Order: sequence, then C-alpha cells, then structure tokens
Amino acid sequence: MTDLFDPSQLNAQAQRVRRAARELARQPGALRDDALKHMAEALRAHAEAIL
Repeated sequence: MTDLFDPSQLNAQAQRVRRAARELARQPGALRDDALKHMAEALRAHAEAIL
C-alpha cells in the first residue's frame, strides 16, 4: 500500500488517475457516467484522508 503522504508517490498516483480518466472517456454514456461518479467518490475520500 502506498503512503498517502509520500510526495514521491504523488506523480505516479496522478498518472494512474489520468490513465483511468482517458479510459473512461472511451466508454459508452451510462457506463462512463457511473464510473466517473465512483471515481469522484474515491478521489473525495482520498483527499479527506490526506487532509
């Protein structure tokens, strides 16, 4: 498991998020919208854990 506060991991995490977002952009509407909702919830939880 990566350390949420490890600055060396932030770039790798950002790259994974960008890659996932690109993949989602290729999906059909309903599937994409549902996946984006789940991704937003996960990012919010991650940000709250950091703060």
